[in-house]
Amino acid sequence: MIVGANARSFQRNSLILLCTIIGFSLALLVAIWLTIHAHLLRERERTMLATFAGLDKIVRTYEKQTLLSLRQFDQVSKFLKYEYEQSNGSVDLGRTVQRAVLASDAVILASIANEHGDIVAATAGNASKPVNIRDREHFRVHLGTNSDRLFISAPVIGRVSGEETLNMSRRLNHADGSFAGVVVVSVKPSVLTDSYNETDLGREGMLSVLGKDGIYRALRIGAANRRSMKIDFDRFVAAQQDAARRSAALTLPELDPVSRYSVMLNLKEYPLAISAAIPEADVMRQIGHEADSEYRWGLLASALTLLFMLVAITLALKLNSRQRMMERLATHDRLTALPNRSLLNSHLARMIERTELRQEQAIAVMFIDLDRFKEVNDTLGHAAGDELLSEASRRLRRVVRDADLVARLGGDEFSAVALCSHGRESASALAEKLLAALAAPFSVAGQEMFISASIGISLFPSDGRDREELFKNADTAMYQAKAAGRNRYAFFTPEMSMEMKAHLSVEQALRRALERHEFEVHYQPRIDLRSMQIVGMEALLRWNHPELGRVPPMQFIPIAEERGLIEPIGRWVLQEACARTRYFIDRFGRPLRVSVNISACQLQRFSLVGDVRAALDAAGLPHGLLELELTESALVNDMELSARMLAQIKKLGIQIALDDFGTGYSGLAYLQRFPIDVLKLDRSFINQQEGAESRKVIEAFIRLAHVLDLKVVAEGIETADTTSMLKGLGCDEGQGYFLGKPMPAAEFERFLMQTPGLRCAAPALAHGEAL
Repeated sequence: MIVGANARSFQRNSLILLCTIIGFSLALLVAIWLTIHAHLLRERERTMLATFAGLDKIVRTYEKQTLLSLRQFDQVSKFLKYEYEQSNGSVDLGRTVQRAVLASDAVILASIANEHGDIVAATAGNASKPVNIRDREHFRVHLGTNSDRLFISAPVIGRVSGEETLNMSRRLNHADGSFAGVVVVSVKPSVLTDSYNETDLGREGMLSVLGKDGIYRALRIGAANRRSMKIDFDRFVAAQQDAARRSAALTLPELDPVSRYSVMLNLKEYPLAISAAIPEADVMRQIGHEADSEYRWGLLASALTLLFMLVAITLALKLNSRQRMMERLATHDRLTALPNRSLLNSHLARMIERTELRQEQAIAVMFIDLDRFKEVNDTLGHAAGDELLSEASRRLRRVVRDADLVARLGGDEFSAVALCSHGRESASALAEKLLAALAAPFSVAGQEMFISASIGISLFPSDGRDREELFKNADTAMYQAKAAGRNRYAFFTPEMSMEMKAHLSVEQALRRALERHEFEVHYQPRIDLRSMQIVGMEALLRWNHPELGRVPPMQFIPIAEERGLIEPIGRWVLQEACARTRYFIDRFGRPLRVSVNISACQLQRFSLVGDVRAALDAAGLPHGLLELELTESALVNDMELSARMLAQIKKLGIQIALDDFGTGYSGLAYLQRFPIDVLKLDRSFINQQEGAESRKVIEAFIRLAHVLDLKVVAEGIETADTTSMLKGLGCDEGQGYFLGKPMPAAEFERFLMQTPGLRCAAPALAHGEAL
């Protein structure tokens, strides 16, 4: 019985403790949300006070600006009245206006009407066409009163200017005091609302000048000035006062359905009222941001409170779950949930052990590398890249059997190990399935994308007896697949090891070539085919390695692009070419345009525009004397980004040339979409000119370019016949070994001095540039 009583007591105490914890937690939750509610009310009140204080400051500033403008126009009308009355109506209005310093773009015209309403003088309009304004309000108002006050009419379409004008008029008197007409200063209504600032009032804010007659003299909502309209002024004032008293927004259906907080102020000197208004939605959005922050803190505090309630119950489960999670993190990739390198190693070791015992199956070790994945990260961001990696991993996992394994090694590299009962044949079939799985389009960040992969394959036991050797050989084969054009697979062969060593040797030397000053720029002349004069040159990169000798560009430039080295190298070429061109200009006293090649990798870097500007500024080279060459494949790699980058480059006044035209896509849509200035016909295209059909195709390309206002440059001219043919077809410029080979800077300088038939000519500079 005692045990039972103790048990019941323990149960009762546990229940009391549980109820206490629950009651305390619920009370704490209520206190949290009541505190948040009270704080939000205070924040809302502070925001509203700040909003109206800001509006009051804006409208006070606007009052000063409006009064200053009106006073200036008032002074002009007084001056014109004085001059007119003193001269008994024989005033030279043009000279008088100049003396009145009437030089504002806001003033459309100044005019004088006689007592019959006929315009007898005006600063604009057709003087031979009579204009009468007797029916206009700004004329009629002065007929029945001898007041000298300035009258500001509602905006109307001016009969002299033909534009919507705000007319400010003043009575003119004869010497005996009788009515002699009016002087009118007509201005654009927008001059009174030009001080609108979107930062202060938002995109749908309002700035207005309203007459006591309910007609807007000037009205601007957002970026647009509205035409004049009429509202019930007394009702508007009452509604405005009521809204201000309640700190409420006001809606004017006559204008638009937008509710706004507004402040109105009467001008003391004129029968006008000005107002400034900010959209209620903008203020509510600000309050909403503050509320979101408070709610997040409230949710966090609530979650912590609930966590406190559940901690005792869930502690054991959490510890158990943590243990399982740590084990999975140690053996699986966090992003894709695929096995990682550690699990791959152990799995392959077990497969090798089993296969050695059976001696009847081969094991395929595959290295899978996604082609050009870095471009996805650079253009769409790492989040999109992660999304693509996750989807690619799911596709790869669906292809392999349960007994096989797909793992992520890191970045865009995957590996697959599989038992292959028929050796190379089975491995080939699996590799083709993996490539096919990746060939289908991906939907990433709302865009459809296509990627491919390069796969290297090594087989156990023929290509290696242990893990390390199989992985190394599969990696070597994968790089061979990339070098062969990507989107394919390659089996390891012993010869690949030698090729890889040579590749690595070039790569390692390339990383130090720039700092060791092993690069130099050669220059190939560009000739105007009509005059056979030099108009510029193309800058071409050359690499002289102390041990490897002259390394061909086609051998080292792809490596530089693949390893991310092309950007600093390209920047150096740009700086060197600009500086050397400046030297040639100073040396010979004539302008030369230099053409510099830009790779697809450079075009996708937002730093390119800054690099170009810095190179030009450092060399002091006029922007119009630099031409950037890009291939068609570089442009279409990411057309949206290419279009944006080229638009920024064109703003600098730089010429854009499309290189190797005729070998790539050659689509008319690309010529229309990108701001191209020059088409460079590829040498392979030019050297196939034998025959009438080839000649017609070349002629068609040249005519198409000229229709599109593009200059045509032929590359690879090697004979006099080719030169004559191109001249006859209207080709603008040419370059090639027949006209001049690529030369080091010193040799090119001698070429310029020693070639009498090729004189330095002046290419057209961009507008506004000079040497």
